[in-house]
Amino acid sequence: MELNILKQISRIVAKEKALHEEKKKCGEYYNIFKTLGLQTSEVRLHSAFLAELLNPEGAHGLKGKFLQAFLKDIILKIEPFSSFEFETSSTMVFVEKYIGEITNNGTNGGRLDLLIEDGKGKAIIIENKIYAGDQYNQMLRYHHYANDKFGEGNYILLYLTLEQSSPSEHSTGNETINYVCINYKNHIVKWLEHCMELSTRHPLVRETIQQYINNMKDILNIMEESNKKELFQLLAENNEETFAIINNAEEYKQYIYDTYVKPELKKESEESGLIFEECKIFDYKKDKGFFFYKKEWKSAAICMWSDKADNKEFFWGVSHRTGPCLEVKKIKLDLLDNNPTEYWPYGQSRLEQYKDWDVKTYSAMINGHYTKYIMEKVKKILKEIEKKQLSMP
Repeated sequence: MELNILKQISRIVAKEKALHEEKKKCGEYYNIFKTLGLQTSEVRLHSAFLAELLNPEGAHGLKGKFLQAFLKDIILKIEPFSSFEFETSSTMVFVEKYIGEITNNGTNGGRLDLLIEDGKGKAIIIENKIYAGDQYNQMLRYHHYANDKFGEGNYILLYLTLEQSSPSEHSTGNETINYVCINYKNHIVKWLEHCMELSTRHPLVRETIQQYINNMKDILNIMEESNKKELFQLLAENNEETFAIINNAEEYKQYIYDTYVKPELKKESEESGLIFEECKIFDYKKDKGFFFYKKEWKSAAICMWSDKADNKEFFWGVSHRTGPCLEVKKIKLDLLDNNPTEYWPYGQSRLEQYKDWDVKTYSAMINGHYTKYIMEKVKKILKEIEKKQLSMP
């Protein structure tokens, strides 16, 4: 009897895992960037590496070939910019370009992740997001700078993420600005593969690019082409069943959350003397997350929060769940990585293990590991709040 579709998919997934293990044993996944702890560092690795390749004066020695490929493979394929003229021979590339102190209203100033500027007044500005969340009015500030510096029609503002996320209203200032979303998975990796072809006679450059591609595929968890083709063929042979699953995918995700996560978080919160409250968990157009707070806290809460589509890039810390930002003295908690801000007065951190609600996270939700992980974070931050006697208005 023929195996059902889910069992056949399980066989392909098992084969994919076995192939990865075999390649790992052979050293094909050796990743110097991961070894050095730079795998997801936006500034120290990703922006710096892309800038080096895009710079005609870079140490790669291929002059403007990589930049020309970038224009051909990405920029000129974007409909509004199919005729965008850019002088590659006079290009200068800047990383973390300082554009002034951020103004009080947050509409000007900051640092551009990548600025690619030619000698004829044209520019390509890239906001590079691996895991960091959007800053307040960030894209709006870059939009204002580009308009003032280069003028409308003379620049392209790109929002680069792993898998095509859009900037939040928190970043755009809820204003209409001109930007284009691109991603590593479908744009950057394919351009890098083109760069490898261009560097055939430069083996050190080629191998370094290959290492970086391996790094990105590791982050993106990209399936091998042979297994992907077999999977797609199987799905095509079971088209009705496939679309029955696809059409109910979002409701299935909510079912997992409502069944395995929500009641457990509520139960464990009550046992810890906390109130659990969620906010627009499956509203992909808005900020979303959930709160843990004591009854006497009028506005403050321990937050697990995301401002991204598809429930990606969750952060955690202390913020407000209602009303204006907390008016407290900014003190960074020891267990949080990032410095205090207006929205996170005691600092915040990326939720490392389950920052994105992907297949691994949903599996952890079903087996209970996700709830355990979240509550451990909540209890640790609550303990430090009590130890330092921090104000929780």
